[in-house]
Amino acid sequence: MARNLTVRESEEWAEVVITYLEANGYPFNRNTQSLPAYLASSLADLSGSPATIYSDSLPDIIIRLAAHFTGLNLNNRNCDFTDALALLNSYLGSNRVDDGGGGGPYHASAVHFDGTAQLHLDSLLATDSRYVGVVLWQKYARADITTQGTVWVIDPVNDYNTFYEPDIQGLTSPDNVQVFVGFWDYGANNGIKVGATSDGSTLIPDVWNCIIIAADTQAGIIKVYNRDIDITPPTLANFTPSVTGFNGHPFYFGGDASVGIIGDVAEFRLMVGANLLTAGDISEATRRLFVDASGKPVDPSTATASLGAPTVLFSGDASTFAVNQGAGGAFTLAGTLTNATTSPSD
Repeated sequence: MARNLTVRESEEWAEVVITYLEANGYPFNRNTQSLPAYLASSLADLSGSPATIYSDSLPDIIIRLAAHFTGLNLNNRNCDFTDALALLNSYLGSNRVDDGGGGGPYHASAVHFDGTAQLHLDSLLATDSRYVGVVLWQKYARADITTQGTVWVIDPVNDYNTFYEPDIQGLTSPDNVQVFVGFWDYGANNGIKVGATSDGSTLIPDVWNCIIIAADTQAGIIKVYNRDIDITPPTLANFTPSVTGFNGHPFYFGGDASVGIIGDVAEFRLMVGANLLTAGDISEATRRLFVDASGKPVDPSTATASLGAPTVLFSGDASTFAVNQGAGGAFTLAGTLTNATTSPSD
């Protein structure tokens, strides 16, 4: 289903949404209302939220409206609304429609980790699952790659088997860095790890990397994308079906309680229980929940509306980044975060 909608198709889908809303008591006055303003005000009434927070993109608004729909019909044929939303989002991308109320493109903030700042909590709240999804927007300098620490890890003191880090072992060039990631049954030798067996040139220094990871630890699948390219490295460990242990364990971001990362981060999202895989791969429609077709970040609320609340979500500038916007619990910040000088939205 991953293709661009034509202008006519996108207009037809808008008409379907309007028809549905009008049939449920939300009349659309085309002479006095713009489409974004109409959809936003309808959504505000349905959800009980202020309309001002919805002066956003048409895809974002309609994705939020989807929570109130049970099904739609287009041109007398049944359509899966999830696929339709993905197509609409693919067509409109990150284009924002300003209705005069102050809307505009989403612009991601970013923070700098100096090697000493880390976030942690002692007991993560999660429902352990075979499925795990991770999204990370990160930028590191070429000069700092050999001193990078683990980006995130479950219980580095007692376990250290569920983690993500740049693989710098045997590194011959800062331009040839692969990823090293594992998902493991806590306290047992069961799980799956993938990582570099040779230089791979999959993480790129001095630019923003968008890492998307999806795992099914029962099926032994890990897929890794960076900048919309499949960079999945070879499997390093003997695979044993497992359920990754997150719940009740310490979780660290920005380091492993000792060595910290040096670089910039715009967003981190951990989704325990979210299946991002379709036929063993991360589809374009799923990737578009996090990164648009031009390689820019998508408003985090888009993925939350589609996939549900994440376990961990760090996003924002230095004053807000350390506040977990997910359901996994409150983190403690050690050290100090500062605002990064660039953003992946630039």
